[in-house]
Amino acid sequence: MNFKTLIFLGLIKFFFLKNSFIQAQDLKTSEPKITSTEIKLLIDTINHTLKTWCVYPNKAELAIATLNKSYKNKTYEKAKDRNDLAKLIALDVQKAFRSNAFELSYNPELAKLDLRSESDSAKKKNREDWLKSELEENFSFNKIEILPGGIGYIRWDRFTSFIDEATPILNGAFQFVGNCKALVIDLRYNSGGVRSMNLHIQNYFFKQKTHMITTVDNLFDTTKRVTDPSKTNFKLEMPIYILTSRETFSGAEDFAYSFQKTKRAILVGDTTWGRSYVVRGFTLNRTFEMALPISRPIETEDWTDKGLVPNIQIHPEKALAKAQEVIYRTILSKPTNEAEGNLFQRNFNNVLSQLNNLPDSVTLKHYAGLYEDGMNFYVVEGRFFCINAARRGAPHVELNYIGNNLFSLDEYAQVEFIKDSDGTCSKLKMHWITGYVSEKKKIKK
Repeated sequence: MNFKTLIFLGLIKFFFLKNSFIQAQDLKTSEPKITSTEIKLLIDTINHTLKTWCVYPNKAELAIATLNKSYKNKTYEKAKDRNDLAKLIALDVQKAFRSNAFELSYNPELAKLDLRSESDSAKKKNREDWLKSELEENFSFNKIEILPGGIGYIRWDRFTSFIDEATPILNGAFQFVGNCKALVIDLRYNSGGVRSMNLHIQNYFFKQKTHMITTVDNLFDTTKRVTDPSKTNFKLEMPIYILTSRETFSGAEDFAYSFQKTKRAILVGDTTWGRSYVVRGFTLNRTFEMALPISRPIETEDWTDKGLVPNIQIHPEKALAKAQEVIYRTILSKPTNEAEGNLFQRNFNNVLSQLNNLPDSVTLKHYAGLYEDGMNFYVVEGRFFCINAARRGAPHVELNYIGNNLFSLDEYAQVEFIKDSDGTCSKLKMHWITGYVSEKKKIKK
């Protein structure tokens, strides 16, 4: 390729990029400028919606006054475009609310939609498509298992609106864990959903009618949610532990709060997000979307913007292990025979290994060395490893600390290092899952 060809191709590329840039600029500037009349109409519409629907009337009045003041001061006329205008307005309302319980965004695509009522066939099709999607995701029931010691574990990440369709899944899930000694419900990743599904699930856990929560709406009408034992054919009566995190949101917080208030469950983990209210979306002037709270709990323990504080506070990543530790201590610590006692101790040690931090590198080096049968323990960047040098191709296994010189090696064995009077280790004991204990001497440091 000669020099002239390169210049020719470069010019083509330049004009192509220039034309693309001009077209993008034309597209960007094709949207009409914001007028003071449009701003006034938007502010009036927001004020009317706040006054009519917001469940916090005092906050709504303060927000309306703030919006009117900013409009009078021509603050909104400084907006660069409609997206910027939405941000300025939302910021004013959020300051008045002293929370993020208000959202406003610009969406020009709304003008292209037919906002008239959908036909029955269209509604049916939308529902069928939505149900298909929910079915494919198993109604957000992601994991069910039996943990060591007969502890049930169940995780779901959303409360679906398809109650009747999801009930067979609920029955199967809860019957699977029905004979467990305790049950862990994982809401650490639950984003909320439909409150009526909350109550439907709560029916499985209460033998008598029990008040869960009372809410009030923008018209000051109250709704008292009470469990109905007749709605389910069986009940789960074991102790309940609910895992929470900052991602536990809205309806999931509602669910956890009801269990905590009635002392039906112990909450373990981190403080939740802090959205106790129910939000509704509104379309304004066919170009803006707004969301504001229309219902809230009337309980004195309203957790809006504060979040629910769990009974046992710990980092969410360690919440499951902590719940297991509490269960082992309170429920499974009184075995009926020696074999059950050994199994309990082993499971308990494995849980502690997930909670406890490793000793420092200096301490770990006292354990390190080559022991009989080729068991080689070593330290790398503060982490403790083992490899069976006598076995070709054996993997390097990282150990977790249980406590008192005891480590978890894998699901089959735990290693106890025996210290001498000078603090060094001259031997170890292997505690096997079968209950057998073998001893190995240190050969080389």
